Amino acid sequence: MMKLGSILSEIDRKYPFLLQEEWDNSGLQIGNPMDQIRGIMVGLDLTEKMIAKAIESKCNLIITHHPLFFSPVKSLNFSRLQAKKVRELILRRISLISLHTNLDSAAGGINDYLADLFEGHSTQLLASREKIFKITVFVPESHLDEVKTALIAGGASVIGNYDCCFFAAPGTGSFRGNPSTRPFIGKPGAIEQVDEVRLETICRERHLRKSLNNMLAVHPYQEVAYDFFEVQPPSATDGIGRIRHLDSPVKASAILGILRKNGFQPQAAGDLKKIVRKIAICSGSSGREIVSATVNRRLDLLLTGELRYHDSLELQESGILPVSLGHFGSETCFSSILKDFLQTFFKGLISVPENE
Repeated sequence: MMKLGSILSEIDRKYPFLLQEEWDNSGLQIGNPMDQIRGIMVGLDLTEKMIAKAIESKCNLIITHHPLFFSPVKSLNFSRLQAKKVRELILRRISLISLHTNLDSAAGGINDYLADLFEGHSTQLLASREKIFKITVFVPESHLDEVKTALIAGGASVIGNYDCCFFAAPGTGSFRGNPSTRPFIGKPGAIEQVDEVRLETICRERHLRKSLNNMLAVHPYQEVAYDFFEVQPPSATDGIGRIRHLDSPVKASAILGILRKNGFQPQAAGDLKKIVRKIAICSGSSGREIVSATVNRRLDLLLTGELRYHDSLELQESGILPVSLGHFGSETCFSSILKDFLQTFFKGLISVPENE
């Protein structure tokens, strides 16, 4: 057996939860990290049938691709399906983990699996994931909570499924203002020593400006000592979608043949005689970011789970062939990927539902 917290740590090392999109909710859904896990069941979605099979197989951990919770839960009405599942898991002491967009983006995840179906000489990111910054600020103890609150309101302090994530260390700050200053503590011209706290937190790029402005607005000092720097730059292997450069140009019909040979059911919108050299790949739902990146890079084919009608039309008018596997179809490899990974460190039972 192995502790749930240890399994979470192993998963996070391979498929970092920090890679998930902001709207996502990957990570621990239900459970106690101190619980001992005797068996794991893996599947795309948490269904009543899967819970029943987990009970039958004596698995006390279920790992799904799609999270059970996307929005905050305001009540648990046990006449409703989601709440019934929650009650059953808790009563049976079954834990629940989800790996969603972090598994899509991480190296060795779903998009890499799809890219590797095609013989190619290189694979690139289709769209880089968002930059992550560390913010460090020195603040007097009297204003520590106020500065924290301001950073939280700006969107900082979020790591995976956790928010309000800070590190604080006490120390002594010193400064001397010239005659034109109006220091919050002490007098101009005098060397002052103040009990301060070094406060550190994490912030996504999209929230950086607001978080810094919020912090500066409530900080009591005229000149605030702070800095920020990128701590996890986009890598060559972690990001949204992939570009596969084929070793040899082939007709689009050959691409569909490879997909069918591997158990997929592709649907194409366009000319199957089109010559394909570069393929854009994005599992699940492709949003505007993916469509724009595919068009801007002049790729030949977009392989995805599902597309909106107008996005599909834009691709076709740009000379790009949209190929859909269906949202479910593009992610059926989830169980295989995760089962192979779990077997490397978990020596107990790894079970996959029959319909996966």
